[in-house]
Amino acid sequence: DSIEDILKHKDKLIIAYGKVTSDLNKNSLLVYSGPKESSQMISLVKHKCQFLWFWRYHDYDFSSGCLYCGDADLNEAGLVNYLLASLNPIISLLGTVILPHHGAIKNHNKALFAGLSNLHFCVASFGTNNTYGHPSDFVIADIISLSCDFIAITENQESLAIFM
Repeated sequence: DSIEDILKHKDKLIIAYGKVTSDLNKNSLLVYSGPKESSQMISLVKHKCQFLWFWRYHDYDFSSGCLYCGDADLNEAGLVNYLLASLNPIISLLGTVILPHHGAIKNHNKALFAGLSNLHFCVASFGTNNTYGHPSDFVIADIISLSCDFIAITENQESLAIFM
C-alpha cells in the first residue's frame, strides 16, 4: 500500500526475481497508476501540468492515469484484447502509457494504443548510447499517427518531446 510496505519485503522480492529461470524480458508486470473512477479524476485532471524539463513547455488538461508496460510483448496472442477488456472500467482515465521495452518494435502493437480513447502521451525511456535502436522509428511514427505526444526520456536533460 506504500513504498515503506514494499521496502519491508525488498529482500524477498530480490530472491523471487533471482529465481526467474526464463528470459527476464518475457516476464513483465503491467501496472496502472491513477484514479479508480472518473469522479476522482476531476480534481486530478483539471489542474495544469507543465513539462518544464523540455526545451519548451506546454500546458495540458489530461486524463491522469498511466499504464506502465515494463517489457510486455504486446504481440503475444490475445494480450491486447485482454488488456483492453481489463482496462475497460478505467480506459477513459488513461492518458499516458510508458512504452514496453524502451519502445522496441518487437514489443509494440498499435492496436493497444488505438484502443485507448484518451491517450495523450506515450513515453519511452532509453540510454542514448544503446545499440538496440530503442525506441524504434516505427513505434514513434505509430504513436504520432494517433495524434499522441511522444516523449523520449534519456539520461540527458535535453530529452526530446514531440508534441502533436
